Amino acid sequence: MKVVKNCSCKDCKEGMAVCDRCGQPVCWRNIAKRKSRKTENPDWCSSCLAKPVNRIAYMHPVLGEIWCIPHEGDLNDDLYPVTDLGELYKPGERICGHRDCVNSQHIVANKKVTPLVMGGLGEQLTEV
Repeated sequence: MKVVKNCSCKDCKEGMAVCDRCGQPVCWRNIAKRKSRKTENPDWCSSCLAKPVNRIAYMHPVLGEIWCIPHEGDLNDDLYPVTDLGELYKPGERICGHRDCVNSQHIVANKKVTPLVMGGLGEQLTEV
């Protein structure tokens, strides 16, 4: 592992190292802490060390404590889950606020709202 530049934490004098896996800068102090704790792959950055999660628990301001299940597949440009064919997977509004959540209890189906119009526009604008 080599030193790249001065560390961004401004407290350590050792400088920054490079992640052995992806090449991102890593503080030498973090590497030393990981080695003292005998962490597997201490020379990796925090993103490479992160493990995928099956469920996310958090405190929703209205619903209280809820469990979201993040989608493990592809996402569209709006960050909604899609199938291999590019179609929306479990379409609907997420009440939890997480667009990639696939917990069926958090999804409210989209309803088509059609205006109730009787007659044409001319009838609506004229007074009776």
